[in-house]
Amino acid sequence: MLNSKPFVLYVCSFFIPVAVLFLIYCQLNIGPYGDKTILISDLSGQYVDYYSSYYQILSERKSLLYSWQAGLGLNFLGIFSYYLASPFSLLILLAGQDRLPESLLLITLLKVGCCGLSFAFSAKRIFKITHGPLFIFATLYALCSYTIVYSFDLMWLDGVFILPLLILGVDKILKEHKFLLFFFSLLYILVANFYIAYMIALFSCFYFLAAYFSAHSWREIRHLLSKLKLFAGSAVLAAGCAAIVLLPTFFALLNGQGGPDPSICKWCLNFKLLDLGSKISLGAYDSLKSQGLPNIYCGLLPLILSLLYFLNTGIRLKERLIYAALVGFMVISFAFSNINLAWHGFDHPNWFPYRYSFVFSFLLVFLAAKGFSQLEQLPVTTIIKAGGFWALVMLILQKMNYPYLQDMLLMLSAFFIIFYALLLAALGKFKPPKSRSGIIALLIIWVLVESLLNCRYLVSGLDHEFTYVSKDKYQRVLPELRTVITQIHSQDQAFYRLDRIGGRTYNDPMNLNYKGITHFSSMAKADLNKTLHQLGFLTTASYKSINFAGATPLTESLLAVKYVVSADHKGLGYIKVIDGEDFAGYKNMYALPIAFLTDESLLTLDSTKDNNPFRLQNTLFNLALGNEERINFFLPLEVMDLEQEKNLDGSVEYTLLNPENQQVYACFHTINDETCRIFLNEKEIKEYLPIYNKRIVDLGFHEQGAELKVKVSCASDNFYLKEKYFYGLNELNLAKAIAPLQAGTIQDLVATETLVQGKVNVQDKTLLFTSIPYDPGWKVFVDGQKTAPSVIDNAFLGVKLKPGVHQIALVFRPQGFYAGLGISGLSVAITVVLLIFRKFKKVS
Repeated sequence: MLNSKPFVLYVCSFFIPVAVLFLIYCQLNIGPYGDKTILISDLSGQYVDYYSSYYQILSERKSLLYSWQAGLGLNFLGIFSYYLASPFSLLILLAGQDRLPESLLLITLLKVGCCGLSFAFSAKRIFKITHGPLFIFATLYALCSYTIVYSFDLMWLDGVFILPLLILGVDKILKEHKFLLFFFSLLYILVANFYIAYMIALFSCFYFLAAYFSAHSWREIRHLLSKLKLFAGSAVLAAGCAAIVLLPTFFALLNGQGGPDPSICKWCLNFKLLDLGSKISLGAYDSLKSQGLPNIYCGLLPLILSLLYFLNTGIRLKERLIYAALVGFMVISFAFSNINLAWHGFDHPNWFPYRYSFVFSFLLVFLAAKGFSQLEQLPVTTIIKAGGFWALVMLILQKMNYPYLQDMLLMLSAFFIIFYALLLAALGKFKPPKSRSGIIALLIIWVLVESLLNCRYLVSGLDHEFTYVSKDKYQRVLPELRTVITQIHSQDQAFYRLDRIGGRTYNDPMNLNYKGITHFSSMAKADLNKTLHQLGFLTTASYKSINFAGATPLTESLLAVKYVVSADHKGLGYIKVIDGEDFAGYKNMYALPIAFLTDESLLTLDSTKDNNPFRLQNTLFNLALGNEERINFFLPLEVMDLEQEKNLDGSVEYTLLNPENQQVYACFHTINDETCRIFLNEKEIKEYLPIYNKRIVDLGFHEQGAELKVKVSCASDNFYLKEKYFYGLNELNLAKAIAPLQAGTIQDLVATETLVQGKVNVQDKTLLFTSIPYDPGWKVFVDGQKTAPSVIDNAFLGVKLKPGVHQIALVFRPQGFYAGLGISGLSVAITVVLLIFRKFKKVS
């Protein structure tokens, strides 16, 4: 049995879960000694790139407030608050930017260890459990299914390890009238990850009521109000101290993704209630996509012990009924769509459902610890019956034929349960310390074996559904791109944007430290991405992502894209300036700066009025130029021949005749099948992502009279291209669109993370268009005087000017930043005064 000294127990509670998970990673070839990295799903597609950008900010001492490295520019404080604010993130500085996968593996393991440590610390004080049992419950909580399957969402793990401390803090408020642990625990998670903080704060409210009314009568109103005042006051004070992060983040969310999901008003079931039972088995991994069930597994032993808690007549009936109601409410929360939506902050998650399910796992382990602490009050027959009940449940699950539950695992689960029941029965029967020590030792071994098996199956399930990125794949593309981009930066140190065709992820600009368009995050600006989508760019995930794929010379110049890195020749308007091994750098000869003068009629642009991106680009530039007679810069191409328009064999082919020397483009509005492939004259175009979601595909430069055969092929034989567009753009038309705007560009441009300034000479065109995404945090100064900005198509920042020479300055501070700073300062001062007052009161 483990040593009873708290230090030894805490060390084991931390390191054993770490060792179990690390051993499974190594066994599956993941980590520093394997061929695979820890990168999977969003950890690969998003977070590692955010950490790379964060590393650059820390090492180069840049501002956390704004970044030009993604989405044309964004409020980086929002990204920081959602993904990076955990103190653990600072550990990336230990290994360097080139070893980020190893750093993220270390952070993941440390957070899992902290889950075990925090539960051990809390359970020892709440239940007075010591010795081996304390380690058992700590391990079960640390290695619950949630921590394993959501390990790649490592910013959420801070909430998992803080929750036990927060609940201990609630207990201290109720039993000792002390608030500091609750206050500091809540403050930590509010700063580390506001999203998960909302969920555990909500759960702490339910626990507060359950714990209070379990011990007190509802008639004790004054006593309840006293505790409630301390509980609510501590929470408000913690939120106030965190306001410097919370308030700007709130506005960033509001300005980015908008308000709550209106489906909160709809009542429907997410799944059949009995299906939830399929997730209590060993190795139960179904999916982390939208159809997946809650990940509630936290070991088989808690199933028996939590049931024994409810069967224990030595515990007051009122208390058991209250906690039964809390368990029932959590199950209902999973099942009903609108309650589930409320748990997610009224924002429907894209994939990764039931992100709060760890609170249910905590509740089960919590009740199991309660049941174990009073196990001696139960007869042996009751313990055996409880084990028999859960073993029978496993056999019933086997009969129900869930595809993700293997018969062997269900039989193994039943065997584990029976063995646990026998050990618990023996523990209740034998009183001598030596006998109990032997039984506890067997329980520890059995729990470790079960945890190893479960981790093995869950990590394998993740790998099967999403695939852990190999070291070769991660290290191959990024260095090749970085080499070309570094050479471009060394040759041209002015302010400009660049992007790439063909890369690793939607967040390559953040990883490779360049000012780009491509971006994907939950904090992205939906209005901006909607406009870019209408202009032909690829967007996904409810406008939370934008990809450079879909750009044309017109939109590239409009958005200040001066360089493009591509594996193939870029085509019209570009010259090669860097020749790399696999990628080359191309310079845009028609690039516009980040700000230039246009006609005020551009303010009338409404991109929602036209679903044809080529026609919309024609409209945009005609408005910008103030053309009274419309000029069509893009001209449509006639389809000469068509095969299988009605999708009989899963493909359709168009034959086009190119009328002049020009760059040719296609756009397919209605393809939603990601398996689609596109071919030009029998050669597949691979540089672009799948051609769904109405985005423009560059078919290259072609000479006059060239016959082009464009074929779209899908795995499914049931698709129909209702809207398709084929257009050409020649260099004369390109010059007509861009050259007049180059005459009114901003001069003496100076740009930092939070400042853009320069000089403009205003004549006939009086609207300064900037390709800066509109954000209320930008303040505009013209000749030193604060001026109200204009908003162009709900997407871009503009400034109306009068004729003459003007000095322009754009200064960024996140909306709510100064208010949050003031509230935090005041809250910290109040906290210090309260602590001093309590200390003097205690002394007196």
